[in-house]
Amino acid sequence: MCSRVIELLNGSTAKQLQLSDRGLAYGDGLFETLLVTDAIPQLWKLHMQRLARGLQQLCLVDSQTGIDSLLTRIREDVEQVLATNTLDEPLVLKLIITRGQGGRGYQTPPQAEHNRIVSLAPLLPKRVELSRSGITVRLCRQQLGINPALAGHKHLNRLEQVLARNEWQDEAIHEGLMTDLDGNLISGVMSNLFVEQDGILLTPPIVRCGIAGVMRQQLINVAVSANIPSRQQTLVVADLISAESVWLTNSLNGIWPITHLLDVNHRSLRQYAISSLTRVMQQALAMTMVTSLMLAQWQA
Repeated sequence: MCSRVIELLNGSTAKQLQLSDRGLAYGDGLFETLLVTDAIPQLWKLHMQRLARGLQQLCLVDSQTGIDSLLTRIREDVEQVLATNTLDEPLVLKLIITRGQGGRGYQTPPQAEHNRIVSLAPLLPKRVELSRSGITVRLCRQQLGINPALAGHKHLNRLEQVLARNEWQDEAIHEGLMTDLDGNLISGVMSNLFVEQDGILLTPPIVRCGIAGVMRQQLINVAVSANIPSRQQTLVVADLISAESVWLTNSLNGIWPITHLLDVNHRSLRQYAISSLTRVMQQALAMTMVTSLMLAQWQA
């Protein structure tokens, strides 16, 4: 196991983030979390594409040239922190971009000097085990507010997820499912949702709230390549009860099959067998994560 977290701030090991940083004051920024295997950040292009969209939407950078320049500096930071690590175990790479220092008030400074935070930490081994054995999930009371302007983007304001995750302390419960204010299922607290019905993969549209997960997009791509029908569709809790199988996905976990669904009071609602389609998709996903393919994406 990696015995420490390796961190950089703006390419330096100095850890003196200004107290007036707008990421701290207002959540004014974005983040990405990547899996690193064999010293290669997996799905790098998809992560950078989402980050670029967020930079544009939040007006963190005022031109495409500025976005390209910032992404280049981020890549240099990542190369530096990866070179510092001497272990070959799976790791978690986290990138945080804030607007930087600002005065009082919400108005953004005319010349923002972004802060870039890059950290590398060990991946908890139980994540891989849960991909095989499946997980127990509960419904959350906390709902996601509706804001189409922020939907899809991985911005730093995550208080809804913090409140949802604090609804349970039982380590046997691995995730929670969140709805929007209309009762439509959107995602897990830290993951995206897929439901299997009649051999079709369904996933909620991320247009009013929620994060457009990189692994979610990768799984949609894999389904298309494997000729497995899939579509984005509004889902409610009743769809979970009638589903053949239900999965949660994120960049670190891949596919986590749900085997036991609980309500908000931890009463059992449904148990699931891990379906053959689940295993097919896990195998197909693994094929796309072959190091040679990811290396091509990282070096491109």
